[in-house]
Amino acid sequence: MQSDLLALGMTDVLISNSIPILNINEKLICMRVDNGDYHFMKYIKEEDIWVHKPMDTFPLKYNGDIAAGDSWSNEGIMVSKNAPDYYHYTYIEETAKYEGEIKFIKYTTPDKLNLNCRMNQLRQEAMFEAKLDIIYDRIVGSYLYNAEEQIVVTYDSEEVMSEKYKYALNNEGMGIMCWAYT
Repeated sequence: MQSDLLALGMTDVLISNSIPILNINEKLICMRVDNGDYHFMKYIKEEDIWVHKPMDTFPLKYNGDIAAGDSWSNEGIMVSKNAPDYYHYTYIEETAKYEGEIKFIKYTTPDKLNLNCRMNQLRQEAMFEAKLDIIYDRIVGSYLYNAEEQIVVTYDSEEVMSEKYKYALNNEGMGIMCWAYT
């Protein structure tokens, strides 16, 4: 994780077992691994909340206590439009729990221009191959992959953002969630 963030141009990367104090330009995510699977949460400093996006569902606010080590699950809410003014909300039942050790990752981000230049540089230097995440024939994410080092760097490519935007436009009430290191 630390090498991935550093490869993206992040600085001051600190991984800890407890929630660190954040300075003004620092960001915080956390990761939990359980039974060979992993899940991330992102801290929204301005609102003092943790959010996560289980599977292909809406982003959700985490209602547990991260500091106390409460369980995480992959339950979610899917929304579909059934008529011009009618939306159907489907609860997606939990199929996995994450109860392993939580790692908190604090980092400082570069400005957007430097980050985009760094992503392009990694691709041009053939250090990483650009890949797409596809679920149910829909592009939902992108990542860079270095087979030799087995490093995966997730990000939202222009192609992914375009697909997310088209999907949101065609599905009233939908929004876009993307990972951005800003």
